[in-house]
Amino acid sequence: MIRDRLVQPIHFAERVWNRGQRIWADTSNARMSAELSFRADRDAHRVHLPTSSSDDDLLEALRRDGIVMTTVERLGLGGVAASAEPLVSELLSMAVPPDLPATHLPPDRLITRPDIFRWGAEDRILNLLERYFEVPVAFHGVYLRRDMAVAASGASNLWHLDMEDRHVLKVVVYLTDMQDGDGSFTYVDLERSTELRRSLGSTYRLGPDEQMRKLVPEDAWQTVKGPAGTVLISDTALLFHKGQRPRHRDRATLFYDYTSRRPLHPFYCKSALPRRHLEDLTAGMGGRAKDAVFWRPRLKEFDPVRHE
Repeated sequence: MIRDRLVQPIHFAERVWNRGQRIWADTSNARMSAELSFRADRDAHRVHLPTSSSDDDLLEALRRDGIVMTTVERLGLGGVAASAEPLVSELLSMAVPPDLPATHLPPDRLITRPDIFRWGAEDRILNLLERYFEVPVAFHGVYLRRDMAVAASGASNLWHLDMEDRHVLKVVVYLTDMQDGDGSFTYVDLERSTELRRSLGSTYRLGPDEQMRKLVPEDAWQTVKGPAGTVLISDTALLFHKGQRPRHRDRATLFYDYTSRRPLHPFYCKSALPRRHLEDLTAGMGGRAKDAVFWRPRLKEFDPVRHE
């Protein structure tokens, strides 16, 4: 009880600090300085970019639309999805408060299947994403999420942009079927999202459906449906998006998160797993994978309560 009373003011203070930092980082002078630094890094890194591969069509779609759908088989994730099955069953059977909109599998359980994490730092996925970012990639880890079919909504059910960087890539693996009413990923296409970003300025949080309907008609919203094994890769810093609240049954997904190693708002970047676990999980992996994971000396750990 005493700890909770102490933690809540600390979380609030951190949110206020982060928001102040973000406001400063979004001023025209700070943005211009960050953009010039990014362009210099990009130009210097061009000669080191990975060469073309069998995933070029995914890259082209991602560049064109800001999102691409594929499958676990196509990305070599079949073994990972199979490895996650017992963890999905465990997560879906966990007792949770009746009004809790979402929860995550504890890190101590997720690391019992190290291949789930390690796939996110393999050369194939890093090559694809690095060619999109055009600079070295920071891998923020993976988490197994459960969204509950309850009346309550969470922050992810509101329309928003992710604010960590100029590009934020999420690789989302559907571990349960996602059809109407199952809580699918919903977004506004790149052209309309770009128009909204220009008109709204530095606004990242748009709000509930009622607010979006005033700006974009609902028949223009797009929903990513698909069976278990569907994978979507999306730039959630470019596309206004939300997760639909499940109505019929709980959903389970794996989220792999990536930014550049010089993000616009590094104070929002969190590691999905504690550092002690990352040390174990990356043991025996190559230097490139470790550089992507340990992209800065001090890593903040993901906390759904504190994560904006």
